[in-house]
Amino acid sequence: MALSNPSAFPANVLLHLLGFCELVTMLHSQCKREFWIHALRMERLTRPIACPLHEDLTRHDLQSLKRIALHTLRRERNWSLPEPQVIGSIKSVMLNPRGLGTIIFQVPGTELYVFHSRSTGMVVAWDVGLGKQATPSIYISRLIMDMSPGQDQAGRFSMGLLTSESWDSYEIKSSQIGVVCLEYGPAGVTLSLSFEHTFKAGLSRWAVFMTKEYVGALECDPTVEESDATIDIIALNLSSGNKTLIKTDILRHEFGVNVGHLGTSTADGNMFILVEYKKNSRVYCCPKSYLPHDGNPECPSTSVLKCRKKPALRHAWKQAHPDDELEPEAALSSDDFYGIPAVSLHGIQRPSRTAAWQPKETSKYETRIQIRFWAKPAPDTTKVMPSLIAKHSVDIDGSLQDSPEPDSSWKLMLLPESGRKVLLVVNLNTHLSFQLVNYDPEMDKISVHRLELPHFIDISQIYGFSLDDHRGVITLLDTRGVLFAIPYA
Repeated sequence: MALSNPSAFPANVLLHLLGFCELVTMLHSQCKREFWIHALRMERLTRPIACPLHEDLTRHDLQSLKRIALHTLRRERNWSLPEPQVIGSIKSVMLNPRGLGTIIFQVPGTELYVFHSRSTGMVVAWDVGLGKQATPSIYISRLIMDMSPGQDQAGRFSMGLLTSESWDSYEIKSSQIGVVCLEYGPAGVTLSLSFEHTFKAGLSRWAVFMTKEYVGALECDPTVEESDATIDIIALNLSSGNKTLIKTDILRHEFGVNVGHLGTSTADGNMFILVEYKKNSRVYCCPKSYLPHDGNPECPSTSVLKCRKKPALRHAWKQAHPDDELEPEAALSSDDFYGIPAVSLHGIQRPSRTAAWQPKETSKYETRIQIRFWAKPAPDTTKVMPSLIAKHSVDIDGSLQDSPEPDSSWKLMLLPESGRKVLLVVNLNTHLSFQLVNYDPEMDKISVHRLELPHFIDISQIYGFSLDDHRGVITLLDTRGVLFAIPYA
């Protein structure tokens, strides 16, 4: 079998061979440029490589292709260790002393970031590699209530934002949905608000979802009696602006006020509502045919979806201990490209009684975090309602750390666009640490890794971060306005 025929090798074998190429001075005479292009394209189908998702690899010369491959290998090797090590120099950038607020997104595989300031309502892009602002600021809103997964396209990255001017207006006056778009390439970097819509006042809205063709959210009337209130879906086409309201029979109280959590995600054009309540999960599906995508120009302005009595999935998660008390923390969503469009996080309290006869109410509690990974439906030609698939869960000792930012209700956790990893700050007996949770769909395996940080970074002052699992870089933002870009590859 000739090495010069890359199509004869599986993707994982190709990348494994590239690892040996590094050890034997890259096998210059045997490895043709086409070999590297094919290997990287195949690898990119199963996991991120060290460049943007839609990078045109044919524009890279041989040395550049090798750098991408070897960078990817270093990242995978390092992040497979129990305690991955920092590789290379840490970049630190002092942002605007008045504070740029939070990181809205980072374009995966690049050093481009978009920040939002609560005090001004402005968003702006920075090139952290150059250490300077890359675009003029534009006004969005003072408060960002929720964000969709990002939409990654060639030279363009966009995200749907649910915004408001004050907390009161979130439920009483009005809220808006907008799409922030960052375009980049040889001609430069531009930031714009490519879509915006103001919603009717008086309704609560949350759980933003977005595809390349539509954006939307869930909504509920807070003036309706809790036992009768239903959850509706509102979606808008990004090209035409056409709006559709999908009235469902899902009852607001069914996922438990203050003890349940609900989130949305999309996969293959369908929209899914994930309801987490204690040890039980339910998934409802809003089929593609109900949504205002470009291939559905006759989508009605109003429709009815009956799904409460027949959810696409009911799932009871097994717990390690019968006395575990669960409290859902979040239902996060990501792009479905790598097959993991949703991850949910839960706080667990477990009685730590010193004797079997000790009453439960007098017990102290051990705390844990449970992380559940959800896969997108397998291709199915039958008429069975598609559903997210409950894959794996893992428990971590400790609890999620609150953000140190004043008036913030955010917990310090993050799901990157690939959906394959979760980054979180864990508080265990007042000791803070960064934990990286990795789910490998090919191996169907979860692993947990502790990230050591340099001594000059105070974890207790970190309130924002991003995870670029293409380049293997974790970016931290502290309360002084200092950004640290930490390489692990």
